[in-house]
Amino acid sequence: MEIYVGILENNVDDYDLRKFFNIVGNQASFNIVTHDHGNNVKTRYGLVEVDSEKLGFQLIARFNGKLLKGRKVVVREYLRRNYSNDQRAINWRELDWPYQERRNDDRRGSLMREAVANQPMLAATS
Repeated sequence: MEIYVGILENNVDDYDLRKFFNIVGNQASFNIVTHDHGNNVKTRYGLVEVDSEKLGFQLIARFNGKLLKGRKVVVREYLRRNYSNDQRAINWRELDWPYQERRNDDRRGSLMREAVANQPMLAATS
């Protein structure tokens, strides 16, 4: 089971996570993940992988909302996001579309441009 540890300070490392959870031995592995979103914005979170779900849920209940280096951390089960189209049917292009199709003229942007174009121009007063 993987556990998400969020809202970490920038100076937290793997050793700090191990010390925070106080797990001895090879029952868990600790990792810090950093995503760089550009514009000097980085997202950091910790991943703790434990052997058993029972231990994982005990850690979540015990450590969620506790302070780590002066900041309350969020501890919850880590759920991987599915970025691919795994749930899409293989023959999705051949299937009938049950909804009304929207064409370029029906889009909201073109209707707004049309409404603005039909408004009378206000005379500039000087």
